[in-house]
Amino acid sequence: MEDRPVHLNVGGKIITVSLLDLTNTEREPNNLFIRMFRGELPLYETASPLFSDKVYFINCDHKPFRHVLKWLRYGRIDQQMVELKADLLDICKQYRLEKLEKSISQINVNDCIYDLSFGLGVSSTIIQFKEVMDLFKRALGCETPPKLLYRASNDGFTAQSFHQKCDHQGKTVTIVRSEYGNIFGGFTSQDWESPKQAKFKADPAAFVFKFESDSAGNSRLEVFHIRQGDQKAIYCDAYDLAIFGGGCDFYISDSCNINSASYSEFGDSYELPLGYSFGSEQTHVFLGGKFDFRVSEIEVFKID
Repeated sequence: MEDRPVHLNVGGKIITVSLLDLTNTEREPNNLFIRMFRGELPLYETASPLFSDKVYFINCDHKPFRHVLKWLRYGRIDQQMVELKADLLDICKQYRLEKLEKSISQINVNDCIYDLSFGLGVSSTIIQFKEVMDLFKRALGCETPPKLLYRASNDGFTAQSFHQKCDHQGKTVTIVRSEYGNIFGGFTSQDWESPKQAKFKADPAAFVFKFESDSAGNSRLEVFHIRQGDQKAIYCDAYDLAIFGGGCDFYISDSCNINSASYSEFGDSYELPLGYSFGSEQTHVFLGGKFDFRVSEIEVFKID
Protein backbone atom coordinates (compact mmCIF):
# COMPACT_ATOMS: atom_id res chain seq x y z
CA MET A 1 0.00 0.00 0.00
CA GLU A 2 1.59 3.29 -1.14
CA ASP A 3 1.63 6.30 1.14
CA ARG A 4 -0.54 9.31 0.33
CA PRO A 5 -2.53 11.96 2.19
CA VAL A 6 -6.05 10.81 3.14
CA HIS A 7 -8.87 13.15 4.20
CA LEU A 8 -11.12 11.85 6.98
CA ASN A 9 -14.40 13.22 8.32
CA VAL A 10 -14.12 12.25 11.97
CA GLY A 11 -17.21 13.26 13.92
CA GLY A 12 -17.68 16.34 11.72
CA LYS A 13 -14.01 17.39 11.79
CA ILE A 14 -11.84 17.02 8.67
CA ILE A 15 -8.45 15.48 9.48
CA THR A 16 -5.76 14.80 6.88
CA VAL A 17 -3.51 11.86 7.71
CA SER A 18 -0.82 9.70 6.16
CA LEU A 19 -2.30 6.48 4.78
CA LEU A 20 0.70 4.48 6.02
CA ASP A 21 0.26 5.87 9.54
CA LEU A 22 -3.42 4.92 9.51
CA THR A 23 -2.67 1.40 8.23
CA ASN A 24 0.45 0.79 10.35
CA THR A 25 0.76 -3.01 10.32
CA GLU A 26 3.67 -3.10 12.77
CA ARG A 27 1.81 -1.15 15.43
CA GLU A 28 -1.64 -2.71 14.85
CA PRO A 29 -1.47 -5.67 12.43
CA ASN A 30 -5.21 -6.45 12.65
CA ASN A 31 -6.62 -2.93 12.53
CA LEU A 32 -9.69 -2.54 10.33
CA PHE A 33 -8.45 0.61 8.61
CA ILE A 34 -6.14 -1.68 6.63
CA ARG A 35 -9.06 -3.73 5.33
CA MET A 36 -11.14 -0.62 4.67
CA PHE A 37 -8.51 0.94 2.42
CA ARG A 38 -7.90 -2.36 0.68
CA GLY A 39 -11.57 -2.43 -0.27
CA GLU A 40 -12.35 -5.44 1.91
CA LEU A 41 -14.74 -3.49 4.19
CA PRO A 42 -17.13 -0.60 3.42
CA LEU A 43 -15.57 2.86 3.34
CA TYR A 44 -18.10 5.67 3.07
CA GLU A 45 -17.46 9.01 1.38
CA THR A 46 -18.80 12.37 2.53
CA ALA A 47 -19.03 15.61 0.56
CA SER A 48 -16.75 18.51 1.48
CA PRO A 49 -16.39 21.93 -0.18
CA LEU A 50 -12.78 22.06 1.03
CA PHE A 51 -11.35 19.20 -1.03
CA SER A 52 -11.68 17.89 -4.55
CA ASP A 53 -10.28 14.57 -3.29
CA LYS A 54 -12.45 12.01 -1.55
CA VAL A 55 -13.25 12.49 2.13
CA TYR A 56 -13.93 9.30 4.10
CA PHE A 57 -16.26 9.03 7.08
CA ILE A 58 -14.95 7.66 10.39
CA ASN A 59 -17.74 7.16 12.91
CA CYS A 60 -16.23 8.37 16.19
CA ASP A 61 -15.36 11.50 18.16
CA HIS A 62 -12.42 13.43 16.70
CA LYS A 63 -10.77 14.12 20.09
CA PRO A 64 -9.92 10.54 21.07
CA PHE A 65 -9.30 9.69 17.40
CA ARG A 66 -6.40 12.17 17.28
CA HIS A 67 -4.78 10.16 20.06
CA VAL A 68 -5.34 6.97 18.08
CA LEU A 69 -3.37 8.57 15.25
CA LYS A 70 -0.61 9.49 17.71
CA TRP A 71 -0.47 5.85 18.83
CA LEU A 72 -0.35 4.54 15.26
CA ARG A 73 2.41 6.97 14.33
CA TYR A 74 4.61 6.94 17.45
CA GLY A 75 3.41 4.10 19.68
CA ARG A 76 3.05 6.50 22.59
CA ILE A 77 0.49 6.83 25.40
CA ASP A 78 0.07 10.20 27.11
CA GLN A 79 -1.93 11.45 30.08
CA GLN A 80 -4.77 12.79 27.92
CA MET A 81 -5.24 9.31 26.47
CA VAL A 82 -5.73 7.94 29.96
CA GLU A 83 -8.30 10.65 30.67
CA LEU A 84 -10.14 9.57 27.48
CA LYS A 85 -9.75 5.89 28.36
CA ALA A 86 -13.43 4.90 27.97
CA ASP A 87 -13.81 6.60 24.57
CA LEU A 88 -10.52 5.18 23.32
CA LEU A 89 -11.47 1.66 24.36
CA ASP A 90 -14.68 2.01 22.34
CA ILE A 91 -12.69 3.07 19.26
CA CYS A 92 -10.23 0.23 19.82
CA LYS A 93 -13.05 -2.32 19.81
CA GLN A 94 -14.75 -0.67 16.82
CA TYR A 95 -11.62 -0.68 14.64
CA ARG A 96 -9.78 -3.63 16.21
CA LEU A 97 -6.83 -1.73 17.63
CA GLU A 98 -5.80 -4.63 19.83
CA LYS A 99 -2.41 -3.44 21.08
CA LEU A 100 -3.67 0.00 22.03
CA GLU A 101 -6.67 -1.54 23.79
CA LYS A 102 -4.39 -3.83 25.75
CA SER A 103 -2.00 -1.02 26.72
CA ILE A 104 -4.77 1.32 27.88
CA SER A 105 -6.60 -1.45 29.75
CA GLN A 106 -3.47 -2.25 31.77
CA ILE A 107 -3.07 1.30 33.09
CA ASN A 108 -4.24 1.97 36.62
CA VAL A 109 -5.85 5.41 36.33
CA ASN A 110 -5.15 6.25 39.98
CA ASP A 111 -1.43 5.78 39.37
CA CYS A 112 -1.33 7.12 35.84
CA ILE A 113 0.22 10.55 36.51
CA TYR A 114 3.20 9.01 38.30
CA ASP A 115 3.55 6.21 35.78
CA LEU A 116 3.11 8.37 32.70
CA SER A 117 5.64 10.96 33.83
CA PHE A 118 8.14 8.11 33.67
CA GLY A 119 6.69 6.20 30.72
CA LEU A 120 6.54 9.21 28.40
CA GLY A 121 10.33 9.33 28.48
CA VAL A 122 10.69 5.77 27.19
CA SER A 123 10.40 5.61 23.42
CA SER A 124 10.32 1.91 22.51
CA THR A 125 8.84 0.28 19.42
CA ILE A 126 9.39 -3.20 20.90
CA ILE A 127 7.75 -3.08 24.32
CA GLN A 128 4.57 -1.36 25.45
CA PHE A 129 3.57 0.59 28.55
CA LYS A 130 3.23 -2.34 30.96
CA GLU A 131 6.50 -3.91 29.80
CA VAL A 132 8.29 -0.57 30.13
CA MET A 133 7.11 -0.23 33.72
CA ASP A 134 7.92 -3.85 34.59
CA LEU A 135 11.45 -3.67 33.20
CA PHE A 136 12.67 -0.16 33.96
CA LYS A 137 10.70 0.74 37.09
CA ARG A 138 10.21 -2.57 38.87
CA ALA A 139 13.17 -4.73 37.82
CA LEU A 140 15.77 -1.96 37.55
CA GLY A 141 14.33 0.62 39.95
CA CYS A 142 14.92 3.54 37.57
CA GLU A 143 13.94 6.92 38.99
CA THR A 144 14.31 8.73 35.67
CA PRO A 145 13.35 7.49 32.20
CA PRO A 146 16.16 5.73 30.33
CA LYS A 147 17.63 7.36 27.24
CA LEU A 148 17.37 5.63 23.86
CA LEU A 149 20.89 5.24 22.49
CA TYR A 150 20.33 2.95 19.52
CA ARG A 151 17.50 1.57 17.43
CA ALA A 152 18.59 -0.79 14.68
CA SER A 153 15.76 0.04 12.28
CA ASN A 154 16.88 3.70 12.36
CA ASP A 155 20.63 3.42 12.96
CA GLY A 156 21.47 0.19 11.12
CA PHE A 157 21.72 -3.48 12.06
CA THR A 158 25.52 -3.42 11.91
CA ALA A 159 28.15 -3.88 14.59
CA GLN A 160 29.66 -0.53 13.61
CA SER A 161 26.37 1.29 14.20
CA PHE A 162 25.79 -0.50 17.51
CA HIS A 163 29.22 0.38 18.88
CA GLN A 164 29.16 3.98 17.60
CA LYS A 165 25.96 4.57 19.56
CA CYS A 166 26.46 2.33 22.61
CA ASP A 167 30.15 2.16 23.52
CA HIS A 168 31.29 3.82 26.78
CA GLN A 169 27.77 4.70 27.91
CA GLY A 170 27.76 2.95 31.30
CA LYS A 171 24.71 0.97 32.37
CA THR A 172 22.55 -0.17 29.46
CA VAL A 173 19.57 -2.36 28.65
CA THR A 174 19.48 -4.15 25.30
CA ILE A 175 16.05 -5.24 24.02
CA VAL A 176 15.79 -7.66 21.08
CA ARG A 177 12.83 -8.83 19.04
CA SER A 178 13.53 -11.94 16.96
CA GLU A 179 11.91 -12.86 13.65
CA TYR A 180 9.63 -15.18 15.66
CA GLY A 181 8.26 -12.32 17.76
CA ASN A 182 10.16 -13.30 20.93
CA ILE A 183 11.20 -10.31 23.04
CA PHE A 184 14.27 -10.68 25.26
CA GLY A 185 17.46 -8.89 26.20
CA GLY A 186 19.94 -8.11 28.90
CA PHE A 187 21.13 -5.53 31.40
CA THR A 188 24.76 -4.76 32.15
CA SER A 189 26.37 -2.13 34.36
CA GLN A 190 29.58 -2.39 32.30
CA ASP A 191 30.55 -0.33 29.26
CA TRP A 192 30.25 -1.81 25.80
CA GLU A 193 33.57 -1.41 23.97
CA SER A 194 35.24 -2.10 20.61
CA PRO A 195 38.66 -3.38 21.72
CA LYS A 196 41.36 -4.51 19.29
CA GLN A 197 41.33 -7.81 21.17
CA ALA A 198 37.79 -9.00 21.98
CA LYS A 199 37.25 -9.66 25.68
CA PHE A 200 34.77 -10.81 28.32
CA LYS A 201 33.70 -8.58 31.18
CA ALA A 202 32.53 -9.64 34.63
CA ASP A 203 29.41 -7.99 36.02
CA PRO A 204 27.67 -9.39 39.12
CA ALA A 205 24.72 -7.03 38.48
CA ALA A 206 24.02 -8.33 34.97
CA PHE A 207 20.90 -10.25 34.03
CA VAL A 208 19.11 -11.62 30.98
CA PHE A 209 15.35 -11.20 30.64
CA LYS A 210 12.44 -12.34 28.54
CA PHE A 211 8.84 -11.22 28.14
CA GLU A 212 6.64 -14.33 28.16
CA SER A 213 3.06 -14.05 26.90
CA ASP A 214 0.16 -16.26 28.00
CA SER A 215 -2.70 -17.49 25.81
CA ALA A 216 -4.59 -14.24 26.40
CA GLY A 217 -1.63 -12.15 25.22
CA ASN A 218 -0.73 -10.86 28.69
CA SER A 219 3.02 -10.49 29.12
CA ARG A 220 5.15 -11.39 32.14
CA LEU A 221 8.74 -10.30 32.71
CA GLU A 222 11.16 -13.12 33.60
CA VAL A 223 14.63 -12.20 34.89
CA PHE A 224 17.67 -14.51 35.00
CA HIS A 225 20.72 -13.30 36.91
CA ILE A 226 24.35 -14.05 36.20
CA ARG A 227 25.53 -17.10 38.14
CA GLN A 228 27.55 -16.28 41.23
CA GLY A 229 31.25 -16.21 40.37
CA ASP A 230 30.77 -16.29 36.60
CA GLN A 231 33.19 -13.83 34.99
CA LYS A 232 31.64 -13.78 31.51
CA ALA A 233 28.64 -11.49 31.78
CA ILE A 234 29.17 -9.77 28.43
CA TYR A 235 31.58 -10.08 25.51
CA CYS A 236 32.91 -6.96 23.79
CA ASP A 237 33.83 -7.47 20.14
CA ALA A 238 33.98 -4.72 17.51
CA TYR A 239 32.62 -7.10 14.86
CA ASP A 240 29.41 -8.13 16.65
CA LEU A 241 26.54 -6.45 18.48
CA ALA A 242 25.38 -7.39 22.00
CA ILE A 243 26.75 -10.65 23.43
CA PHE A 244 25.71 -11.91 26.88
CA GLY A 245 27.34 -14.91 28.56
CA GLY A 246 30.29 -17.12 27.77
CA GLY A 247 28.55 -19.66 25.54
CA CYS A 248 26.83 -17.39 24.48
CA ASP A 249 23.54 -17.04 26.35
CA PHE A 250 22.65 -14.84 23.44
CA TYR A 251 24.77 -13.57 20.58
CA ILE A 252 23.65 -10.89 18.11
CA SER A 253 25.65 -10.91 14.89
CA ASP A 254 26.58 -8.19 12.44
CA SER A 255 23.81 -7.60 9.84
CA CYS A 256 21.52 -9.67 12.05
CA ASN A 257 18.37 -8.66 10.15
CA ILE A 258 19.50 -10.41 6.95
CA ASN A 259 21.26 -13.51 8.31
CA SER A 260 20.55 -16.18 10.92
CA ALA A 261 23.97 -16.07 12.56
CA SER A 262 22.51 -14.79 15.84
CA TYR A 263 21.86 -17.59 18.32
CA SER A 264 21.15 -18.47 21.95
CA GLU A 265 22.92 -21.08 24.07
CA PHE A 266 20.92 -19.96 27.08
CA GLY A 267 22.06 -21.05 30.52
CA ASP A 268 25.80 -21.01 29.92
CA SER A 269 26.45 -18.07 32.27
CA TYR A 270 22.97 -17.06 33.39
CA GLU A 271 20.47 -18.88 35.58
CA LEU A 272 17.92 -21.11 33.86
CA PRO A 273 14.20 -21.35 34.62
CA LEU A 274 13.28 -24.08 37.08
CA GLY A 275 13.22 -27.48 35.37
CA TYR A 276 15.28 -26.45 32.33
CA SER A 277 18.53 -28.20 31.41
CA PHE A 278 21.47 -26.51 29.71
CA GLY A 279 21.96 -27.63 26.11
CA SER A 280 18.41 -28.90 25.67
CA GLU A 281 16.12 -27.94 22.80
CA GLN A 282 13.94 -26.23 25.41
CA THR A 283 16.73 -23.80 26.32
CA HIS A 284 17.85 -23.32 22.71
CA VAL A 285 14.46 -21.91 21.70
CA PHE A 286 13.68 -20.13 24.97
CA LEU A 287 14.92 -16.63 24.14
CA GLY A 288 14.88 -16.26 20.36
CA GLY A 289 12.18 -18.76 19.41
CA LYS A 290 14.77 -20.96 17.71
CA PHE A 291 18.46 -21.69 18.31
CA ASP A 292 19.50 -19.42 15.43
CA PHE A 293 17.40 -16.56 14.20
CA ARG A 294 17.21 -13.25 12.39
CA VAL A 295 16.50 -10.07 14.33
CA SER A 296 13.63 -7.73 13.46
CA GLU A 297 14.53 -4.95 15.93
CA ILE A 298 17.04 -4.03 18.63
CA GLU A 299 16.98 -1.10 21.02
CA VAL A 300 19.57 -0.05 23.60
CA PHE A 301 18.73 2.28 26.47
CA LYS A 302 21.12 4.07 28.82
CA ILE A 303 20.31 3.79 32.53
CA ASP A 304 21.29 6.70 34.79
